[in-house]
Amino acid sequence: MGCSSSAEVKVLSNAPTPLPVEPPPTKPKGHSTFLTDEEVEILKASWNDLNDDSDLSSIGKRVFLQAFEMRPEMKKIFPFDNCWGDKLLQHPKFQAHAQSFMVIIENSVEQVDNESSDFSDSLTLLGQSHSDRIGFTRENVQVFLKAILAVWHDLLKSSDDRTEKIWSKFLAHVVQIMRNGYEDAIDETTSKIPD
Repeated sequence: MGCSSSAEVKVLSNAPTPLPVEPPPTKPKGHSTFLTDEEVEILKASWNDLNDDSDLSSIGKRVFLQAFEMRPEMKKIFPFDNCWGDKLLQHPKFQAHAQSFMVIIENSVEQVDNESSDFSDSLTLLGQSHSDRIGFTRENVQVFLKAILAVWHDLLKSSDDRTEKIWSKFLAHVVQIMRNGYEDAIDETTSKIPD
């Protein structure tokens, strides 16, 4: 087993808290319904900065490590729960999960100003797919949101408060769509249980 100190994660308690998702105003098709055009530009520019400066997989690993630091028991629901330190960082399933996680964020950023039903459907299906994971809870979704914001806060050091608020608003929206899918699937499963 690897040394747990080699995968040390700095927990950032001053990271912004997620903003509540408000009902979106109506906008023409092809525009974000929850971000202004200027906010979309800022979001995409900061994403490009993140993407240029870092390997997406490395960012994804940081998010997962941050989430595990915030809620260690959550690691038990993953197929790499018995790995620590360098062994965890090199575990193929951990690497694949971190990469997939970041691809979802990347696709969400790319689709933010073109909120098609395909975009929402993909996030909803992703949420639904987590409903049958033993040990995965609604709270885990919030932990990941906080972990992303903490990592983004650290990576976007040169950004202003407005950029962080835009990311918080964007990620809260993405997570809400996924959470809705998760909760719909849980409700559907529960309704099928005989009395």
